[in-house]
Amino acid sequence: MGLFDKKFCDVCGEKIGLLGNRKLEDGNLCKDCAKKLSPFCDDRRHSTVEHIKAHLEYREQNKVALKSFNPTLTLGEHKKFYFDDNAKTFVVSDEKPGSDKWFAENPDVIPFSQVTGCGLDVDENRKEIYTRDREGNQISYNPPKYEYSYNFTLKFTINNPFFDDFNITLNPYYVKDRNSLEYNKYQTIAAQIMNIFGFGSGYNPLTHSAGAGINSVAAGVNAFFNQVAANAAQQNMNTQPQGNPYVRATAQPQQPVQQPVQQGGDFCPECGTPLGCGKFCTNCGTRVQ
Repeated sequence: MGLFDKKFCDVCGEKIGLLGNRKLEDGNLCKDCAKKLSPFCDDRRHSTVEHIKAHLEYREQNKVALKSFNPTLTLGEHKKFYFDDNAKTFVVSDEKPGSDKWFAENPDVIPFSQVTGCGLDVDENRKEIYTRDREGNQISYNPPKYEYSYNFTLKFTINNPFFDDFNITLNPYYVKDRNSLEYNKYQTIAAQIMNIFGFGSGYNPLTHSAGAGINSVAAGVNAFFNQVAANAAQQNMNTQPQGNPYVRATAQPQQPVQQPVQQGGDFCPECGTPLGCGKFCTNCGTRVQ
């Protein structure tokens, strides 16, 4: 068979154009059938005709699953992660759910359970910054100066019969500064996605609800004020006389201090107050003479 002999697709049977052949391990695939493959399929050349046919059948079933996919959370900016927490599935796409482009793209609906690994790779690129001497020649700084830029890529390993891994770059453009808000933003997005699949130890947006957060704050505030009230009540009890806590204590008239009675000498026989030169006790009024 010559190089320019007519070829036919071993999957759909259609004639393949001059530049439309996609080689398989044991046959040929037309470009139209190749477009229907999952975007995560990167081992087409080592796939057999039978494997590709099974793959395309899976892709038809995926169209049905995509119609009932209902995202409850979206993360990301460039390639977006859509999560259906009810069905425990997710989709990665830059198209809007439910649009014509969404169904034309037919993004894979992947169960959470198929994710066997998820990690973040931050790729650092370094570019030297130069200056010029008095003659206008480009020279290095002393010491050299560099400009840094970063790419954030999530790397997945998947237990799927038609692909076993894929990578998703989170940032559409290079992030310039390691201490910038952009850098922190993509780190946060990556951490949230990893936590959903159980490959992190921080905030999981699927298990956090705004209502629950508000309720927990309210509960904390109520507990605080309840404790303040309890402390105030305890303090009030400590300053009240013992007895019925609901009976207000009333002031009692002060009784005069009774002095010990002294026997003999110039003292009042009734109260013991030292006597002066008068006929009556200056304290109790008893006649003493």
